[in-house]
Amino acid sequence: VIIKLTVLSAPIAPSGLTHSNVGCTTATLTWDNNNTGNTDGNRIYYSTGGTYSLLATVASGATTYNATGLTHNTTYYFKVVAYNDRYEIESSVDSLTTLNATPFNLTYTVTNLSIDLDWELNDSAYGTDIRIDLRNNSISDWTTVATLAHDALSYTYTGLSWSTYYELRV
Repeated sequence: VIIKLTVLSAPIAPSGLTHSNVGCTTATLTWDNNNTGNTDGNRIYYSTGGTYSLLATVASGATTYNATGLTHNTTYYFKVVAYNDRYEIESSVDSLTTLNATPFNLTYTVTNLSIDLDWELNDSAYGTDIRIDLRNNSISDWTTVATLAHDALSYTYTGLSWSTYYELRV
């Protein structure tokens, strides 16, 4: 009787897991591949603070992954796991917070019967138009007064009336 077998050694854990190019819904993960043929690939897992879920499986020689479909303004925890038929060995954890997709640091200046609105954006590539809504003390529902391009940083509304209470939202 001849028995043929292959003894698998455990993969070496990926190291140096880092992130770059963090946007509202994307991030690039990079790591060092420390394996020399004893791995079938790498699995990328993510968590937002609880159980880890599989995000992707990449080839054993891969050292980068572009994570997409993330939620804006959310902290993520990532790990890369080298695996073969018998073992899974994980990297250290890298965390990042995606950018806020909504305007922030809103400032305004009221002059006569107009209001100048200015704001900042973290990432102009998230693709959502910016809407300006207004209501006053005689209108209970919000009314859209402008829809601006996704990278707009200011707007002037000129339809104010004296002695009227207004609320605006961007």
